[in-house]
Amino acid sequence: MVSRNAGLAQSSRSFKISKNNSEFLDSLALMQNTLESIDADSLLKYIEHVSFINTIKPMSKDLEACYVITISSLIVYDYNKPYAFDSELLNSILKSAISLSEALSVVYSKKESKMSISPKVRNLSFTLLNSVRDLISSSKSSYKPTIDLKIKLLSKILSLAAITPFKLLMVSLINLIKSRVTSNVYPCFTNASSPFLPEYDRKQYTLVLDLDETLAHTKENKLLVRPGAFEFIEQMSLHYELVLFTASTPVYADIIMAKIDPNNHIKLRLYRGHTTCTDCVPIKNLETLGRDLSKTIIVDNLKESFKLQENNGICISTWTGDDSDLELSKVAMFLQKIPYMGITHVSEVLH
Repeated sequence: MVSRNAGLAQSSRSFKISKNNSEFLDSLALMQNTLESIDADSLLKYIEHVSFINTIKPMSKDLEACYVITISSLIVYDYNKPYAFDSELLNSILKSAISLSEALSVVYSKKESKMSISPKVRNLSFTLLNSVRDLISSSKSSYKPTIDLKIKLLSKILSLAAITPFKLLMVSLINLIKSRVTSNVYPCFTNASSPFLPEYDRKQYTLVLDLDETLAHTKENKLLVRPGAFEFIEQMSLHYELVLFTASTPVYADIIMAKIDPNNHIKLRLYRGHTTCTDCVPIKNLETLGRDLSKTIIVDNLKESFKLQENNGICISTWTGDDSDLELSKVAMFLQKIPYMGITHVSEVLH
């Protein structure tokens, strides 16, 4: 490890030494130290360091992508260790991941004008990614069910990487490592307890959307999508952090969302288990989100659902299949203005 830390010390010459820069370089060195042993704890520490240094000095998109590849490779290595399907390939992945991490640290510690990924580093990341794919492919039939599910969830997370803020992506990987395993990927993007929504680089205003009879309706096992639902989600994603909050089960809700949100604008999803039951009525308590209520709006067809914060809600008409319905487009025209009105609380314009 001496050579790694020495390399970082040498690259620090391009910095004007300050408290932040010292913390930054120390964290880069500590990141490499965590790779002395690869297990769940060291992976979590590594991701925490990555998230921390990104707050001191924001990464370029190329750096973000390479760190995601590094972390994913280390996760797959850790999953495969007990099985030793192909020890040569496994050791090659570990060696390449450590080398890539070291190369990224050197790039990251340079002046921003010189902070670019060289062809050599880019090729190393692509080669590593292909090796991981080969390992997963060669060992599919031998995974235990839990590990197999984690690999599938990791693959899903990576498929969403390009459209997911980096810090939120780190949250999802941390949750995956901590064994928050379910049949779908979206719980990886939220916290296990209140506040349910993690902090990351997001839009200032939050828009919470109901599902049944607000965006869609099921009739005789047939899914009906409210006119304009797809366009509504697309448009609102430009102005708000979007959150699905439904009293439905995850499996049911995600099947519907796959139809009306194919581009995965809404990765933050809360389900029946996140509601508070009062007099047998599921209540969506916006306090549990962990967002500033002065900048949070909920759209729901049942006013009872948001009765704890009724001044934050728009009670849209219940939809059960009318093809001529225009409510979502009307609400969209109103909502898209609110984040730019300079108000102190959304209740000023909602009521």
